Amino acid sequence: MKELKKKYADKGFEILGVADDQSDTMKAFIKKNGELSWPNILDQEGTNVGALKINAFPTYFVINRKGESIATSSNLSDMKKALEELFDSE
Repeated sequence: MKELKKKYADKGFEILGVADDQSDTMKAFIKKNGELSWPNILDQEGTNVGALKINAFPTYFVINRKGESIATSSNLSDMKKALEELFDSE
């Protein structure tokens, strides 16, 4: 994700993380992997997870500048392909 953020930063690419973990699990993840350079929502109640119909973690959404979801996948390769298509078409 850090690689994608760096690659597409000049094109307006943003990342928002949503996790349903307990705060201790999230803290352990950050300790192991380092600080994330994008905002993360800790959704312990599942409100956002339910609204977004997330069944697995990670789930990736690609949303265009119009606010339309143009790709959803649990596969990072699918997300990379969707981002390439999105930014190559601009």
